[in-house]
Amino acid sequence: MEKQRVIEKEAETQKKIAFSEAEKNAGVSKILMEQKLTEKESARQQQEIENQMYIAREKSLADADYYRVIKEAESNDLKLTPQFLELKFIEAIADNTKIFFGEKVPNMILDQRLLGSFLQEVSKEVSKEVSGEGVSRK
Repeated sequence: MEKQRVIEKEAETQKKIAFSEAEKNAGVSKILMEQKLTEKESARQQQEIENQMYIAREKSLADADYYRVIKEAESNDLKLTPQFLELKFIEAIADNTKIFFGEKVPNMILDQRLLGSFLQEVSKEVSKEVSGEGVSRK
């Protein structure tokens, strides 16, 4: 009978040890799970911060590009004068020149835009001279 009690006590002790081990393992497992959860939460927060930084950087670049395009458009509006257009027209004609050799050289047909401003300036000067002479005669 005493042997049976000893066996029961040993079984009970083994059961308590197993229960204690299980509780210890459960505690360790819980701590590891909480640690992993904390790491995941930390990684999520870090990714969120990186995403916000990326969005802010891209927004900044987009705003800078928008500002550059607006300022470029404004400067193009200021640059778009008849004199500038005439200069670009003359440069385009100068870039497209061809050299002809031979007895028959084709006539160059001058565009009215090419001669237009020159003729306007000449006619203004002539009219100023004529009106100036007319004023001085009176």
